[in-house]
Amino acid sequence: MRTPLELRKVGVRLALLTAWLAPVREANAFERQWHVGIDGGYAVVLEGGVSGFGGGGHAAYGLSDSFNAMLELDVTRQPGAAVTIGTGESARLFSLATIVSGAAGVAYTIDVARAVPYIGLLAAGYRMGDLSPMSPGGQLALGLDYQLERNWAIGAQLRMHTIFTADAGTLAYATTFLRVEYLWGF
Repeated sequence: MRTPLELRKVGVRLALLTAWLAPVREANAFERQWHVGIDGGYAVVLEGGVSGFGGGGHAAYGLSDSFNAMLELDVTRQPGAAVTIGTGESARLFSLATIVSGAAGVAYTIDVARAVPYIGLLAAGYRMGDLSPMSPGGQLALGLDYQLERNWAIGAQLRMHTIFTADAGTLAYATTFLRVEYLWGF
């Protein structure tokens, strides 16, 4: 038989465990859930390491508990970013100071708590300064969203961009954006 002191210790431990687990929310991943939001942060053209800032908007739709369709639209400004094409007298300098991108793809999410990590692959189109009117590319997105409440989330996202240009070959570009989004459709 346990003594009153041992029972008190067990009771205190159970109370602490209950207090620790009580605030934990049930994980809820939803199909057909919509997300729309705004982004803002840091951007860098990896060719030459010229950096700047930008922002944009995003939308996502829950295809299943684990997969979201994604749409991303961004504009960034990197003053002084440029690429030289050609050599000698035929060399030309093209500005990369402003980059506009639009992308669509799919993300795999791990929705187990308020913090939701994800990884996504997107096909993209780019308009960059003086270069070709439109260049295709791809993006790898790594992100972490934190659901503040049922309808609001904040997060951070790193996107690595590979851009295929007719003029300058393949360019590498990266963005790191903080995000705020509104959710609905539970």
